[in-house]
Amino acid sequence: MGFDKMLSFNISGIPAKLAHYVVDHFNTEEMAIEMSCGSINVDVESVHDLLGIPNKGIDMQNVRPSEKLDVVVMAWGKRYRA
Repeated sequence: MGFDKMLSFNISGIPAKLAHYVVDHFNTEEMAIEMSCGSINVDVESVHDLLGIPNKGIDMQNVRPSEKLDVVVMAWGKRYRA
């Protein structure tokens, strides 16, 4: 089914500093994380290559959002509103 590479990850979460860095440096027009030494493209193939996540199957546009995360997502979104 895929996800093979993720099975060997020995982590229980993502450090907040890293997560904030990625969000703050993500260019939505270029679909890339921009850094001083270059950029990392974020596309279907790069995510598949890095994590082994299947790149075919369910159309994510048809997946219903979880209501449990609404409060967390709204609080997170407020951080980035101008």
